Amino acid sequence: MPIYEYKCRECDLVFEVLKRSRLSESDAERCPGCGGEETDKLYSSFAGMVPVAAGGGGCPSAGSGGACGGGQGGFS
Repeated sequence: MPIYEYKCRECDLVFEVLKRSRLSESDAERCPGCGGEETDKLYSSFAGMVPVAAGGGGCPSAGSGGACGGGQGGFS
């Protein structure tokens, strides 16, 4: 399920909306802060996995099989 980010034109609140399917997409969402109906869909970056070079740091807080690869999927 995609998560879309919106910004209210009336109060400048930035909020997220979880859509159940692409069929339910609409360009306008009601602001949960002020109830305004004039919102703009934002285009934001996303996180992804990046391979770590041999001997390079990585994610020190990740345990075996945890985040930052954990030795799975060809990443170390």
